[in-house]
Amino acid sequence: MLEALTGNQNPEPFLAFAHKLIEVNGRMPFGSFEQSLAYFKKTGALDEPSPGFGLLPAMVEGKT
Repeated sequence: MLEALTGNQNPEPFLAFAHKLIEVNGRMPFGSFEQSLAYFKKTGALDEPSPGFGLLPAMVEGKT
C-alpha cells in the first residue's frame, strides 16, 4: 500500500485503506472502554494472529 503510494505514485490503495478505516471507526462505540473492548472481542479485532499486532491484545489483557 505505501509502496504503491511512494514508489509508484498511486494513491488508490492508500485512499481505499483510509476510507475503510474511517468507515469502521464510525461504527465503533467509544462511550466507555468496556463498550469498545466488547466490540473488539465481538468482531474478532483482538484475534489477529500476526506477530505485528501482538501488542494490542497484550495491553488489553494486562500483560504489558
